[in-house]
Amino acid sequence: MAETVTQVDTYKPTGNEMKLIEALSNPENRDLNISQVCELIGISRQAYYKMFKKQDFVKYYNQFQLDLVKSSIGDIIKATIFFGVNDPKCHQDRKLILEMGNVYTPKQELKHEGSMGVTIVNDIPRNNKIN
Repeated sequence: MAETVTQVDTYKPTGNEMKLIEALSNPENRDLNISQVCELIGISRQAYYKMFKKQDFVKYYNQFQLDLVKSSIGDIIKATIFFGVNDPKCHQDRKLILEMGNVYTPKQELKHEGSMGVTIVNDIPRNNKIN
């Protein structure tokens, strides 16, 4: 079967775009605002917004982030098991990451209470015959 080549496969980010992706992917920078991230990598805020207006860059960035999450799934599963045994209340962060990596789908329970309204059309008495 032939592989389908997408824009994400062929898009080559510029040096500054790659710096931005790496800065935004670094957990140490999670508390930085946009101005601080731009200063850190040596770009203007205008350049930042210009990059994120490019559809191909956004697709590349999103795929990069997804691949980053998927590459950490093994560690996340180990942490989930460890904390599930030791602290079952502490799990939302790992659950979210597992959902992003398509490894976990939350259980959904549907519950129906009450009755459904039913309308009878052309009610025929029981004693009458239908021709």
